[in-house]
This record gives sequence, structure tokens and C-alpha cells, in this order.
Amino acid sequence: MEMVKYRQYSEEERNARGLFLNYLKSIKEKVENGEFEPSVDWETIWVLSGPEHEFSEEKAHNAEDSVANQTKERIEKGFELVKEVTALRANKRIKELELEDYKLHAPTLYYNGGEGRGESFRKMIESGDVQKTYGIPAEVIRISEHDPEILHTGHQFDEYPDDLLRKGKTIVVTSWYHTPRTQEYITKKSQEENIPELEDMMLVYPAGLSRLRVGRAVGEAKKVWDYFNKTV
Repeated sequence: MEMVKYRQYSEEERNARGLFLNYLKSIKEKVENGEFEPSVDWETIWVLSGPEHEFSEEKAHNAEDSVANQTKERIEKGFELVKEVTALRANKRIKELELEDYKLHAPTLYYNGGEGRGESFRKMIESGDVQKTYGIPAEVIRISEHDPEILHTGHQFDEYPDDLLRKGKTIVVTSWYHTPRTQEYITKKSQEENIPELEDMMLVYPAGLSRLRVGRAVGEAKKVWDYFNKTV
């Protein structure tokens, strides 16, 4: 019987993966300890698009290391945060919220997709499916004005509207394995836009704590290895 050959990772890859997974572990602990509790000063819930185009997809065809539809997971977490912040501002429980409460008190939910993702979400909103299923009215949702081809996380930050950037605290919702890379782009944008306080005004919020396969962990770790190397 032919022996199965497993890839041997380099010492640098193993170190990067270890640092990366330790970072993710700290994020998970913060979530479980309540350090990401919603606040009334959360002005914008910014949902980063995932690889999937549609909510109905089980997962994207090119996301073999994923275990869920990341776009759906991220948007649904965004809806959840909108409800929690609205309830705090309206001084009500979530189940007591009415349509007018959202119109008066809800933070903006911003979504920038790409390659058809924004259009797909826009159709869901216009058809009334979002309000019917999630209770979130169209008035509090904003989608990027055009639907660019998103090649990487940096493009999503390039597309973020300036008025929202300076409006107040922004909560950036993405998949939990993606949080280290997203945090680095916040630092980069803070420097490029000359807004030193931006790193305090943007909080990366993990959409879920689903399992992460080794291959994906190594791939993500390699992308942020230089960032960790500078700070560790």
C-alpha cells in the first residue's frame, strides 16, 4: 500500500502559525469574557464581504478550508449587533424593538461587497426579505455605491466611505480567522489617512468561532507573519 505523504512545514511557518493561533485564542477569550459587549457609541457596523455571493450557498467553491458560508455568518452577526446597540439606545429589550426604534436609534450597517455580492444583498433588502427575516429595516443599511472587484482586504478598506470613517466608532465584522489581517489594515489606514485615533475608533469583531483547518491557519499566518514579527 502506498504511504500517504504529508507536507512538512518550515520552522518559520510553524512559528507563524503558533503566533497566529495564539492571537485567535486571545480573541476567543475576549469574546467569551464579554469584552466585546455592544455600546451606545457604536456608530457603524461594517460587515466585510466573504467569498460567497449568495446566502443560499453552503460555502464558496474556493473556500475549501471553511466550514460555513462566511458572507452569511458575517452579515447575520452584523444584524445581531445592530439590534443590540439599538436596544441599548432605546432602553428596551431586543424583542420589544419596533420599526420606529430602528429608524431613530440604530447604528448604520455598512456592507461593501464585490463581484456581485453587493447586488445580491441589495436585492434581498429591496424585496423585503431582510426586514421580514431579520427585522432590520432598509433605512439603516448602506451598501457601497458601486460593486467593485474585491481582490483582498486592502481593497475593502480603500472603499470605506470617508463620512463613515469620521462619523464615530466603527465595528468591523469579519470571520474570526481573518481578524489579525483586518487589524493590520486598520493600522495601515490610520497611518495613510493621518488619523492617529483611528485604531481606537475601529474595533475588529469576530463573526463566529467556527473551526479552522490547519491549511487555512498556515495560509493566514504567512500573510500576517511580518506584522507579528515586528511586534513580538
